[in-house]
Amino acid sequence: MNRHLRFFPHLFLVLLLPALSGCNSYFYWPKSRPPLPKDYHGLQIRHFASKDGTRLQGWVMPAQAEQAQGLVVYCHGADSNIEDYYEAVEFLPRHGYDLFLFDYRGYGASEGRPDRRGTIDDAHAAIDFAKADPLVAKNPVVLYGYSLGSAIAIVTASERSDVAGVIAESGFTSYREIGRKVVRERWRTWPLVILAPVLVSSGWDPIDTVDKISPRPIFFVHGDSDQLVPYTMSERLYQQAKEPKRLWVMRGRTHYNPPPRRHPEFERRVVGYIKYIVDKSKGIDPLVARDCLPGGATYD
Repeated sequence: MNRHLRFFPHLFLVLLLPALSGCNSYFYWPKSRPPLPKDYHGLQIRHFASKDGTRLQGWVMPAQAEQAQGLVVYCHGADSNIEDYYEAVEFLPRHGYDLFLFDYRGYGASEGRPDRRGTIDDAHAAIDFAKADPLVAKNPVVLYGYSLGSAIAIVTASERSDVAGVIAESGFTSYREIGRKVVRERWRTWPLVILAPVLVSSGWDPIDTVDKISPRPIFFVHGDSDQLVPYTMSERLYQQAKEPKRLWVMRGRTHYNPPPRRHPEFERRVVGYIKYIVDKSKGIDPLVARDCLPGGATYD
């Protein structure tokens, strides 16, 4: 082989690897402008600091009840900011749950730039801050994650014992696996599939930590027509998790529907899952519908 041709692959890697190493940033698509509070009675803006001092912003939405039953901390998806995810969970305060939505670093009015460990630290900080907020009752904490937020919620819950349970909606197994899928599906990038281990680093993956949430409950929700994250990833997370757990695969639902278009059945089941988690944490026998109890997978 010509010595120049032998040299070319090495030159290619030298030039390409620095660019590829930045592909981890493609998991984050923030809308940096400050979110605008919705017309919600009692909503208040909060500012708090992450572990490294990064200044973050969140919204406290108190329960619309004389006494809150629990606290839900919401980890949103990869794009936009909490303004666009508000409608995904605004029904929870109506059912008696305090709600805290926050923006990761680099999103909305939060400072900094998002990265994998940083977003997990932000979730830890959000839980700590919400639990100390005077507007929030001292109740069990449920961590609810959507898409990227599911990965963040699962890993965060695995690292602390004061989370009563997890709702993981439209979640993926690992950053590397979902990155490989995205690369494979685009004709301009599919030849780079073999470089997936370089394109996306491993670490802090939900598939490696989901089994550590037990004996606390985890509920998985996913649409079977999800065009971005295959529902089979939630199936694998469910299989890897330990009891108590449940999987609900929604027929005909895509990655973006919901949210924000929630339907009554979705609301009923999610509220049922949260009630089970909160009541179980309080030592109360949960009075919820059978399909909101752990133990099995439902496809409907």
